[in-house]
Parts: sequence; C-alpha cells; structure tokens
Amino acid sequence: MKLVVIGGESLDVLQHWVVELFSDVRQGSQGKPEFKVAGPVWRAGKLYRLEAVKDVHILELRWALPCLLQAYLQKPEDYLAHLLGHEVSDELWDEVIELMKFRVVDKVLLIRTLAVRALSRFVNDSENSDILDLFLEVLPLEQNSISELRWISSLEDV
Repeated sequence: MKLVVIGGESLDVLQHWVVELFSDVRQGSQGKPEFKVAGPVWRAGKLYRLEAVKDVHILELRWALPCLLQAYLQKPEDYLAHLLGHEVSDELWDEVIELMKFRVVDKVLLIRTLAVRALSRFVNDSENSDILDLFLEVLPLEQNSISELRWISSLEDV
C-alpha cells in the first residue's frame, strides 16, 4: 500500500497519526489480477436459429470481453468500434444513438467509443447540435473520448 499524507503538522505528528490509524490495514496481494480463460470466449462456427416469441424485429447481441487492462496501449475496443462504424447503416446508427441515451453512463470502453463516433455526426449539424450538447453533459469527459471527438471534428473541418 502506498499512502501520501499532506498536512500542516510536524512530520513526527503526521507519522504518529499514520501509524495509529493505518497500522491495522493488511498488506494486499502483490500480484495484479489476470483474466484467464481455458478456451475461446465464444464457439466459432456455430449457427444458432431461434424462433421469435414476439412480432418484433430486434436483435440484441451481448458478449463478455476479457479485461482490457493489459492491452490498454493497443485499444482493442477501438478496432471493434472501427469495424462496426464502417459496417453499420445510418438507420442502425439512429437506433444506437437512441440506445445511447440510456447506456451512455455505462463504463464499457466500447460503448464510450461508439458513443463518441455516433455523436460526431452532430458536430457540424446546427439542427441537431443540441443532441451533442446533451450527450457531452452526460458523457464522462475522459481523455480518450475527448481527444477522439476533437480529432473527428478536425477532420470534418478540412
């Protein structure tokens, strides 16, 4: 455990307080947790045919991604978002934007990346700029999201 203490008292007083208050804290594990899977996350080459229960046309896909902490420099969620961005039609993007109203506070990196790309459509759109303003209030202002939004905005200015 690492602890930083800043205070106006003398060093001896601060040290006494730290020892008194934190001496019972157990030392945690030294290793970092790892995501280990025996096989692939999904079964490749398997086709599932499902009978519709209701008369609706909704396809909801969910899958578990392994922890991306070890691969933060490669940003695998950006590759997936890039592929989805090129393959998804405008009508489906409209659906994604509607869903983002409810999922934008989600902490999943892919959702944030897709949200930034979907919202970048409104950067130079004066009729819908209020939509962008609404989402920017709610969207976590993380460095990756903001830098990507600025990058997309600069491309549209060219």
